[in-house]
Amino acid sequence: MAHKNKSLVADMDATENMKGYMACSIELDRALEYLIKRLEEKGIADKTVIALAADHYPYGMKDDLVAEIGAEANKWYGLQDSNLILWSASMTEPVYIDKVCSSVDVIPTLLNLLGIDYDSRLYSGKDILSDSPGLIVFNDMGFMTDYCIYNSSTGEVKETAGVTVPKEYIDQINSLIKNMWNASGKLIQVDYYEKMKNYIK
Repeated sequence: MAHKNKSLVADMDATENMKGYMACSIELDRALEYLIKRLEEKGIADKTVIALAADHYPYGMKDDLVAEIGAEANKWYGLQDSNLILWSASMTEPVYIDKVCSSVDVIPTLLNLLGIDYDSRLYSGKDILSDSPGLIVFNDMGFMTDYCIYNSSTGEVKETAGVTVPKEYIDQINSLIKNMWNASGKLIQVDYYEKMKNYIK
């Protein structure tokens, strides 16, 4: 795919790795265009929801990406910055969400949008469209909220909403994350969902 679309990215001011990645991304755009066209031809585009989310940044391109965004941005988890697209032809206007969210929030959001009944206590994530505050937990237990970013490696806090974040707030979020971390581990260690299936209807 990189070779196929090479000419389309030739003028980009980027490394060869980045150009190759973007050339491959063009093919994803074409695939989505084809999919939507076929859905429209079948008359079911308005009965279809497309959820498109990146799992993670391309690990093999970390150096290229850090060079692109800068070391300071990388320090504050800039490589994790991504997009989530939820789309249906039945939408009358775009909806933009400006609070922080992560991949664990996708399923609860979709379940609520589709009107599917579920027990929210069994999910770490929250409905992105709800009033619940945004929270992203990184794999090193650093975090990002709508007010700040906490770098667990350095203990530094970067305020992002123009308000002073007290230490108590950081401690509260850290405590919440530890509980989430422990609970998530137990799901695997004791097969929690298997044990709960007879109690949840």
